[in-house]
Amino acid sequence: MAKIIEREDTQASTEDVFAEQQEQLEVEEQVTPSEPEIPDKYQGKSAQELVQMHQEAEMLLGRQSSEVGELRKVVDNYIQTQLTTEPQKQQEQVEEVDFFTDPEKAVAQAIQNHPKIKEAETVS
Repeated sequence: MAKIIEREDTQASTEDVFAEQQEQLEVEEQVTPSEPEIPDKYQGKSAQELVQMHQEAEMLLGRQSSEVGELRKVVDNYIQTQLTTEPQKQQEQVEEVDFFTDPEKAVAQAIQNHPKIKEAETVS
């Protein structure tokens, strides 16, 4: 059997669809702000003032970068000097004489390397 649809029902359903579409548009408008928020420190500034602020920030960044570069060079030089003095100390330790093979030389070296003897030599 065929069903008869009344005209009033279709008109009501199209009005419902239209109302839903209107609500969706309103929600979308509320979600997307029309203007981005400007931080307080930039509000009321002219374009020239903003450009000057940006240039000053770039200059400061460049100055700090060059200081970091100089400090890295200083640290690298310090590390290199520390690395070159360590092998010399190791060579001094390797040259120790065995007491049983050459006792006279071993005793002379022990006296020469004793901290109190070195201290006395620097004082005099």
